[in-house]
Amino acid sequence: MEVNGTWVGYGLNDVSATVQAMKANFVKRFSYAAPLQASLTAGGTAAETYDQTMVDVVTQMQKAYLADKATIHSDALQANGVMNWSWQVRSGFIAPPKITILTWQGTGVDMFDTDSPQPYGAAQYVAKACPNVVVQPIGNYPASVTNPPMGASAQMGVDEAVRQVNTVHTVGPIIPFGYSQGGICASHFWRDEVLNPQGRCHNRLPDVIAAATFGNPCRSPGVANGNANCGWGMPAKQFGAVTGGISGPDCLKPNEVPAFWYDYVWLGTDGGATELYTNAPVGDNPWTAEAPAGHVGTLVYNAVQKQDFLNVVEVAEALLMPVGMIEEIYNGIMFLVAQAAADHYDYNWLPAIEYLTGVCQKWTADYINSGGTQT
Repeated sequence: MEVNGTWVGYGLNDVSATVQAMKANFVKRFSYAAPLQASLTAGGTAAETYDQTMVDVVTQMQKAYLADKATIHSDALQANGVMNWSWQVRSGFIAPPKITILTWQGTGVDMFDTDSPQPYGAAQYVAKACPNVVVQPIGNYPASVTNPPMGASAQMGVDEAVRQVNTVHTVGPIIPFGYSQGGICASHFWRDEVLNPQGRCHNRLPDVIAAATFGNPCRSPGVANGNANCGWGMPAKQFGAVTGGISGPDCLKPNEVPAFWYDYVWLGTDGGATELYTNAPVGDNPWTAEAPAGHVGTLVYNAVQKQDFLNVVEVAEALLMPVGMIEEIYNGIMFLVAQAAADHYDYNWLPAIEYLTGVCQKWTADYINSGGTQT
């Protein structure tokens, strides 16, 4: 159907195999579309013609969708009996691309854990609000600190995400979402495999539309877009140093953190003093000049990552303390990894759910309004 020489959608008297497909789709899904069956049964031109009955059914469908508060409203969605491209998507005749949320759990739990603050559980709420969202928990990732050690475990999480993106979820938007050790996976996947021009998923760079982490050991110092946008307030300095992830030199650099990358730092009632992993006093340049207090924490973190006794010796030498005392610190870290009543475990996941839901809904709305030009 054309208006002033411009095609505006399928409308009265149009004849097309697509019209027939629409009729068949609606008859299966909407009870009020039953009158369309007569033309489908007749077949031929009758089935392919956008007749008055089709106009009436489409108008009724459009009014029903527009009355639904969940409908994304736009100028392209009007109750006029015309099936433009936006209505074809909104009605489900054309499926919008799936938005894939990759989730990496924290240490010691499986990929399907739905307890707060595990990303898989949070992402389920996003998927309920956005039907075109697929939640992909990352398997083949043990989320362990021993057998294998954390460093190897996190790399397994990155490798599996690469496989998922390159062989399963090969088109459509991507959202990395990790907690604790899973934040390491999300950060390394983004920095090393997507952002990096030599990365195995660099071709998917335009597809990453958002990211979220809780308790990320690789948080860029002084950056916490999640906190800044949800009203939690920003982490304060510790020991006079800007805080970031405990990984120190492995933290994301400022130019590696786009505006859509939301790290959340739970401050609790103590200003995040017991958020050991993402609120460490590493200073504003841990890559070449890490703050002293943060450097010690990073050495302990590295010992946990690699489970190498030589790393424990390195910490002892840095502190001029007996190896046995440093091993006690190491064991304390290992205990905290397993279980503790600390800020690291008390995250409120609602702001991340709201953020990612909003991103997915906006992307889908833009897709509907784009006429298919947004990919």
